[in-house]
Amino acid sequence: MSLPTQAAKERHYAYLASRHTQHYMTIASEQAAYMADLGVGQASLFMAALDRVDRENEGAEK
Repeated sequence: MSLPTQAAKERHYAYLASRHTQHYMTIASEQAAYMADLGVGQASLFMAALDRVDRENEGAEK
């Protein structure tokens, strides 16, 4: 195989690898955003439950 052909193949494979990596980085960033939304939802549920327990405890103390 000639040197120019080998270099062209190497460039092509490097390009394919970069596209593959970019694809998985995009998926990972979408999943991270989704997990952040889930975390916000869980935090709000936790705070609402904590507020309710605090109110019940305040009512029981009186």
